Formats: sequence, structure tokens, C-alpha cells
Amino acid sequence: MRTTESIVGLVLAVSLTGCGGVTAKAEPKLTLKQACPLIEKAIQDADDGEMFTSPTKAQSILDAMAKLAKRSDTEARNAIDVLVEAEQVLANDPKPGQDSIDAMSRETSAFETLATRCAAVGSSAFQ
Repeated sequence: MRTTESIVGLVLAVSLTGCGGVTAKAEPKLTLKQACPLIEKAIQDADDGEMFTSPTKAQSILDAMAKLAKRSDTEARNAIDVLVEAEQVLANDPKPGQDSIDAMSRETSAFETLATRCAAVGSSAFQ
């Protein structure tokens, strides 16, 4: 009987060691509804008073979105990605003229998409 208890104890010890033992619970990820006002606030915080988005402002938004994306669930990250794609173009300082107009149009479209997605989950952000 003692041999069986020893074997069970050994198996239990090896099992706990193999899986890393007891781990802390992961923090819950932000849903899109929770992320929407944070996205909106990050954009407002990056506002530099200029009518058009400067490369510096775009980079500030990108930095904020990267931090937020790490804390967000898949649906929220997908919405953030729409904005990130638009801001990356602006952060690279598009040439004046059509390139610049296209980049600003892409940003406006990203804001509209965010407003639609946020409204769909019951958030008033971007409204």
C-alpha cells in the first residue's frame, strides 16, 4: 500500500512541475464595448490642435493603440487594426497632394468604421 501512495505522490508532483504549478489568473481582456471609449480618449489625448493629423500625432495614436491592443480581445483588436492601418500611413508623412488626401480619407473612414462598430456593441464613443 505504501508503494501505491508513493507512486501517486510522485505522479502528482511531476504533474504539477510539468505544467508549471499553480499560475495566477490572466487579466480579462477588454471587450470592444470597453475599448471604444479608451480608443476615443487616446485619440483626443493625441490632439495637437492641428486640423489635419501630423506624423507626430499619428505616431502618438499608434503608440496608444499598441498598448490598448495588448489588453483587448480579438474583436476589439480587429477594430483597433482598422485605425492602426490608417495612422501608419499618416505617421510616415505622406507627400502633399493626392497621397496626403488619400491618407486623411483613410483616417476618416477608420473613424467612421469605429463609430459603427462601437455603436453596434452599445458604446456611445465616436457618436
